[in-house]
Amino acid sequence: MLLGDLSGGYAGSGGYTLTVNGLASGLRLCIPTISGTNADLTGVGGTAGSNYIVFTATNVATPWVQWVPIATNQFDVFGVANHTNLFTPGEPQRYFRLLQP
Repeated sequence: MLLGDLSGGYAGSGGYTLTVNGLASGLRLCIPTISGTNADLTGVGGTAGSNYIVFTATNVATPWVQWVPIATNQFDVFGVANHTNLFTPGEPQRYFRLLQP
């Protein structure tokens, strides 16, 4: 990736801006990727090496204390969490939450 301020070729004047495609600071669960019978979940923004928990529910309005934990693991060195969950095509909806305790 090359950054510049567009004022003088590659040299520029020293004022630079970096725009990232939709990523923001803080813990985020990305849109799941469906592959066959798998729903691949990715979370970003965690603290490298710290623990995370993935919770699920079939109704987003379910009280938080009733969401079911389905995975506990550690963020990688980049603060990324990965989990594969069974995808059931006939299930009308399923929601996921990512928590760094």
